[in-house]
Amino acid sequence: MKSTTARLRHRRFFGLCELNMGGRAAGRVAPAPRQEAALHPAPAFTALDETVLKALPLQPMVLAQFKPARVNIGYHVASEGRSYSVPHQHVGAAVELRITATTLEVLLRRQRIAAHARSARAGGFTTVAEHMPASHRAHRQWTPATLIGWGGRIGAATATVVRWQMEHRPHSEQGCRACLGLMRLAR
Repeated sequence: MKSTTARLRHRRFFGLCELNMGGRAAGRVAPAPRQEAALHPAPAFTALDETVLKALPLQPMVLAQFKPARVNIGYHVASEGRSYSVPHQHVGAAVELRITATTLEVLLRRQRIAAHARSARAGGFTTVAEHMPASHRAHRQWTPATLIGWGGRIGAATATVVRWQMEHRPHSEQGCRACLGLMRLAR
């Protein structure tokens, strides 16, 4: 007795519906027993495979994308128009980014050196204070309000310049840097 596929081997089908109708017309044949074990698939599964199967993990698998990157001079890596901090000791290192729907991890020789929640802000910076060198951490105390207050103590014109820097720069860090330059000039 020929199997269904053997009966259809000389025919051409131009769609799934046509193939299904051809298969029904040719008739179905029960699957042949396995020769080596002389068992049907269900009892063979129960006897051989079911005993060694493990339970599925409790948490679903997370899909991740891997991309190469380099840590820039400002101890950040760039991904999709956003910057994420890395410990400053790794400036210049070639790293790999593991990007999921919610997180971005930075891997150096397959070891995670930084992890961040993904940012939705285009052009944004995600910086962890521990990643910064000590000299940069000292500058974090200078908030926009602190800098405007400092400018007001110097004079009204300085306060106006500081306020303009903070309001018109694309990133507050850029405004802070410009104002810190003013502080150096004032000294």
